[in-house]
Amino acid sequence: MEEYNDMNLEGEEHGVIESSMQEGQNMSLPYIVYNANKLTKLVNEKKKKQNWLDYYQLKYTRNQSKRPTSKTGFLGLCGKTVDAIDFNTSEIEKLSKKISDERMNIIGSTKYIMPAAFVSFRTRWAAAVCAQTQQARNPTVWLTE
Repeated sequence: MEEYNDMNLEGEEHGVIESSMQEGQNMSLPYIVYNANKLTKLVNEKKKKQNWLDYYQLKYTRNQSKRPTSKTGFLGLCGKTVDAIDFNTSEIEKLSKKISDERMNIIGSTKYIMPAAFVSFRTRWAAAVCAQTQQARNPTVWLTE
């Protein structure tokens, strides 16, 4: 068994982790894994829009005589010409709302729960004891007591 206490899974595609039990003295801490692929895509899209907004704001601060514009169509080559700063700000606000809605959907629905879990231990000794303990003859059966 390995310790997963310092593991950063924010950017991982396989899921969001949530603790489901209180900490004990040497008790293992199970974490439920949620399928958050859609949430990951929304967060990455928001980061891209934020980068473009930062770029356009920096461009505007260097030359304040003209506000930057961009096109809303395919690859920014066609479509309606809009103010880039206002457009990206409104897109970021829309994505923020979608992200919060998706987080609520993931936490509130059981269909997003993955058939996996992470377990962390407070000490290496507890992890070693758990690794050497046979739970049942059939390893697919989970003993809860």
